[in-house]
Amino acid sequence: MPQGFSCKRVGSLALALVAMVGWLCFSPALARAQNTNSGTVTGQVTDAQGKAIVGAVVLLTNQSTNGALPTVTNSVGRYVFVNVQPGEYTLDVKKTGFKEATVKNQDVPVGKPLTINVPMQVGAATQTVEVTASGATLQTMNATVGDTVGQNAILKLPALNRDANSLTVLQPDTQPDGGVGGADSDQNTFTLDGGQNTNEMDGSNDVYESATGGQTSGVIPTPAESVSTFTVGVSNQSADVNSAAGSSVAMVTKRGTDTFHGSVYEYYLGSYLSANTWSNNWQGISKPKSHRNRFGVALGGKILPNWLGGKTYLFGDYEGLRYPLAGLYSRAVPTATLRAG
Repeated sequence: MPQGFSCKRVGSLALALVAMVGWLCFSPALARAQNTNSGTVTGQVTDAQGKAIVGAVVLLTNQSTNGALPTVTNSVGRYVFVNVQPGEYTLDVKKTGFKEATVKNQDVPVGKPLTINVPMQVGAATQTVEVTASGATLQTMNATVGDTVGQNAILKLPALNRDANSLTVLQPDTQPDGGVGGADSDQNTFTLDGGQNTNEMDGSNDVYESATGGQTSGVIPTPAESVSTFTVGVSNQSADVNSAAGSSVAMVTKRGTDTFHGSVYEYYLGSYLSANTWSNNWQGISKPKSHRNRFGVALGGKILPNWLGGKTYLFGDYEGLRYPLAGLYSRAVPTATLRAG
């Protein structure tokens, strides 16, 4: 079974886009429009009276790599960060005459905007105020209905075949076969790290590929231990999703961080765990021996010292599948009397 393997350097290098690099180099506008492997952080900086603060320095820091993105608020106190890799971030705001404001542990989802409005207090710049962002902020930038599933949920929720795609059926208005909103399961679209991952033959990848166990999924396998987060939109998709009558699934693989992280795993389901059928026991037929075994290893971290002004990260995942299927088949045969005429 093919496995995901990615190398990240400070920003991002999209996984599974090697074959498309040449084409995308000649289509930069389209590449930006179809960027489904990142998020957007935006908001407004105001004073105690609610008036906009112009020229405030805003710093967005990735908590796992300490990589920082700077910007400055505009004439109405607003700021925006685009193409932000999904993950946990800290937002710092500084302005002369005001206390420094910090908002910690903000989760940036894939394919969705995150709004963080920051109120600042008058005081010395050496003082810091930790701001608690409200989780009930009205989202006015995106009308897509759906949900984002994080890394902890992906690992802990029961998943068919331990593939992250099987969790997409837990969304509202989704049928068990993967169909969404009345559309068939082959009307869903899948992207992986911004690259197209939809099966071009049947759309659902459950007709020509038995390894998914009949589960709607993308073409490239996505083991639960290799996926960082994914977002599912079931209706009102944005304009960059133009081929999904059903759902749109945007997945992002894990990345290397300043500290090494990984896992070794194995999932085994054997025939000996279940009883034989009544008819087999009555006929003295033993139960066929079969099993499904998924196993793998994942590892990521910083692999080189800082060079050329940046850091180099690596994350890799290998997964194997062993599925020797055996079964009993019944056929009608003539009796001895019939054979004798």
